[in-house]
Amino acid sequence: MAHEKLLNIVNISKTYRQRHIQKKYRSFEAVKKVSLTINNGNNFGLIGESGSGKTTLARLMTKILSPSGGDVFLRGKNISQLPIKDIAKIVQIVFQDASSSLNPRMKIRQILLEPIRVHGCRKTDNSDDVINEMINEVGLDKTLLIKYPFDLSGGQRQRVCIARALVSHPNLIIFDEAFSSSDFINNHQIIGLLKKIQSKRDISYFFIDHDLRFIKMLCDTIGVMYNGELVYNGPTEGLFLNQEHHYAKKIIKYYNFFREE
Repeated sequence: MAHEKLLNIVNISKTYRQRHIQKKYRSFEAVKKVSLTINNGNNFGLIGESGSGKTTLARLMTKILSPSGGDVFLRGKNISQLPIKDIAKIVQIVFQDASSSLNPRMKIRQILLEPIRVHGCRKTDNSDDVINEMINEVGLDKTLLIKYPFDLSGGQRQRVCIARALVSHPNLIIFDEAFSSSDFINNHQIIGLLKKIQSKRDISYFFIDHDLRFIKMLCDTIGVMYNGELVYNGPTEGLFLNQEHHYAKKIIKYYNFFREE
């Protein structure tokens, strides 16, 4: 199982139509024939500047968006043929801003119950047992279950988002710039938490970020996206040895600057 393909993307593309002057439209290709593979138990890190197509790719991976071309395979099955409920039991997303991704009108317990109610995840288990298990696994006290998101700190909200993603026992969690809105110390704590979770679960991570420091700590494989294209896709250490693309050189220079600091 360890080296079997969990998710396989083949020549995926996404083109948007943008409204231009005089009510005319023009095409914009956000993702251009990207191919990559995530194996069971491995972590993939995707680096790229804003507007490079990273988030669009993540949404294509989960069927939030439909591709203009190419295919996405999940456990060997084309996700175009899979219901959203089935995909949600295998792949979950933790978004960039924990505050905006948690419903402020719902208590934490209700938020964690939502995947069970909407997607039918873990419905054979006792819901309260599942919720208590998840909140404990992310290092939070169950007394927080009766509170609202605005009662929690930013780090606690981030952990709630991770707990919600874990409810369905997915095989893959996508973190869409989940480290960008937190401080360096909290991010290190979250990295330790994710490593601990992975040591106990059959789970893979797909990280999208600007900061190579955190990606390097967690990922076996790195992809570099630039202008919708995957300009590097290979072992993490290989990126530091093979900087053929100018953007790869730029992010290595940025990484070295902060390491020296």
